[in-house]
Amino acid sequence: MKEYHLKTKQFFVGAIIIDPTALKYALWKCENKIKIAAVRLGVMSAVTAADTNYTTAIVKNATVTIASMANGPIAGGISIAAGAQGAFTLVTAAGANEVAKDALLTLEFTKVGNGLAWAGANVEIDYYDYND
Repeated sequence: MKEYHLKTKQFFVGAIIIDPTALKYALWKCENKIKIAAVRLGVMSAVTAADTNYTTAIVKNATVTIASMANGPIAGGISIAAGAQGAFTLVTAAGANEVAKDALLTLEFTKVGNGLAWAGANVEIDYYDYND
């Protein structure tokens, strides 16, 4: 059985504005078939979980959600310290984290209330490349 090695790709996103629903970033056109193992989002300024205004970040393969994270509501939301990273939750449906060659991964946002701004955001994706 072939052993695949974990790799990481990083993407600088920049500022996530307070009303992020218009933001959609093309992150990566996959050169080979891959399996995503983890997704993290780092920020330059602290992000605190909130109940009224919060933002959800979603990594998608076309219309299929691969992973997401939200900084609200407080009970289940992610708080991230300045200079640190928060982990996305991977979708557990069979095959949801497998991405075909030439597929385009995007980063999209939804909001509750006004959403919350995230300064200096970057995304890291850990993956296995099936062509290694």
